[in-house]
Amino acid sequence: MAEGFFQGLKQRFLAWRIKRQKKALRARMHKQLHQMSPRERLKTGNALCERVRSLDAFRQAEVVMLYYPIGTEPDLRPLMEEFKDTKTILLPVAHRTKIEMRRYTGRECLHRGRFGIQEPKGEAFTGEPDLIIVPGVAFDENANRLGRGGGYYDRFLKHFRKAKKYAVAFDCQIVKKIPMDGHDVHIDAVLTVGTEFVRK
Repeated sequence: MAEGFFQGLKQRFLAWRIKRQKKALRARMHKQLHQMSPRERLKTGNALCERVRSLDAFRQAEVVMLYYPIGTEPDLRPLMEEFKDTKTILLPVAHRTKIEMRRYTGRECLHRGRFGIQEPKGEAFTGEPDLIIVPGVAFDENANRLGRGGGYYDRFLKHFRKAKKYAVAFDCQIVKKIPMDGHDVHIDAVLTVGTEFVRK
């Protein structure tokens, strides 16, 4: 009885500590990302688009899930526009507790969604993408990811076994170690302009 009690207490303490570490890291990243000038973000975002274009996983993919950028996230809209007619480009649509995918066919298909993010209208895509590129707040060199804290992408990504899971990041988003817990889903690799961090 006592052993189980103390084990449970230890687990709750560890979960609390990880939660605090994540909160502090998000605050630090928020500050650093807002120190980047819009011009620097645009230039680096365009370079990250070029990095994605050059990926074998992207060139070979027929179905790619991207994201519509918000705030300081790298802007992948040039890829959406360039490949919407030659690949199936999907974007996330956020519901109360989950994400679904819908096809992006052009700016006219977008509307402001639940959280103020631009989302496609239309039917949900129920297949599995070949490549999923996810946003994040911070990443480490083992391709661990820190999201915004809602758990949407962790719940979403765990359903896909075959899809390659990548992220793109500004250099300042790479940290030594991301605190991870049992609910966090790992991705395969993180791309910066000059480096690819692959999960070991």
